[in-house]
Amino acid sequence: TANAHEIYVSICTIRFLPEEQRVTVRIRMFTDDLDTALKSLSGASPKLDSPNESPASDSLLNAYVQQHFSLKMDGEPCDLQFRNRRYDNDITESNWEIATNSSVRKLNIHNSLLTDIQEAQTNIVRVRFGEERLQFNFDFKITDETMSVE
Repeated sequence: TANAHEIYVSICTIRFLPEEQRVTVRIRMFTDDLDTALKSLSGASPKLDSPNESPASDSLLNAYVQQHFSLKMDGEPCDLQFRNRRYDNDITESNWEIATNSSVRKLNIHNSLLTDIQEAQTNIVRVRFGEERLQFNFDFKITDETMSVE
């Protein structure tokens, strides 16, 4: 296609906001790759970022992300709530939220986004916890990481 690219990367930013009792998650993926992944999930292209976009796009995105991205805090699975999404040139940005009222000592991250359609996919996850900034790289072989928070 005319807008094909050779870089297969997503960027996820996880921010802990204890004063607001929530965690925000922002996921940025190339729209064409996401469209391909959603097509493999549903059998039909949702035609993301087009005049003919499927009304089921949000629910497909939610199902796909829930299947390929998850967090556990101190061993407990988190309830990732879809908030919104928007297009930024050739990127789809989706925003998610987790309600939390506890201090977290250990965070488990699972990220296999887009590795089902592209083995060369790299998923960068940036975690912001107070002054602490950490970055993890996930790929076809590495889909799980654990971080301790002091």
